[in-house]
Formats: sequence, structure tokens, C-alpha cells
Amino acid sequence: LGPGDHFDNVGSGYLALLQVATFKGWMDIMYAAIDSRRVEDQPIYEDNLYMYIYFVIFIIFGSFFTLNLFIGIYLTKSGYLHDRRAEKILQRHEETGVKEATKTNSQASEQDPGIGF
Repeated sequence: LGPGDHFDNVGSGYLALLQVATFKGWMDIMYAAIDSRRVEDQPIYEDNLYMYIYFVIFIIFGSFFTLNLFIGIYLTKSGYLHDRRAEKILQRHEETGVKEATKTNSQASEQDPGIGF
């Protein structure tokens, strides 16, 4: 375990859980938590077996949350890019339509001087 991989205070606990959620050195943290006891007691091998359940549940829900977060960010970004691309295409079609309409009007006015009112 590294110097910050413990649950002695809230900040270190959050950092340790972040390591567990990202699967970086999570087994060492889990084994240390399983061996843990009360505050002033020394660790005993596999004294706290309920921590297995905690870590399995945390990893399952943490990985689903992380996966959903990345999928949500990806879908939001791709939707934004799709909307921008559609706006550019629509703008290009509108500009082309205006140019063609202007060209058609100028050709029509050159060909037919009209009766003028």
C-alpha cells in the first residue's frame, strides 16, 4: 500500500475508493480493509470478511456508474457534433438556394425586360 491508501480520514478514504473505482491497485486496498479492525487495534489476517461484499458491490456499482458517465458524455458530445454538422449542411443548402434564386432572378430580368408598370 502507498502512503495515501488508507481510510484514516475522509480525504484519504475518497482517494482510496477512487483507486478502487479505476481498478488501480484495488486489490491491495481491499486486502488491507479485510485485515482491518478497530481504530487502535493491529490488523489481523481476514478479520473483517464483510469487506469482500462491500468491495464487490462497490466495484459493480462503481463500474456501472463510471461506464454510464462515459457513455453519457460520449452521447452528449456526439449529439452536439451531429447538430452542428446538420446546421452547417442546412446553412450551406440555404446559401446555395439563395445563390440559385438570385441567379435565376438575374437571368430572368436580363431575358425578359418586362412590360414595366
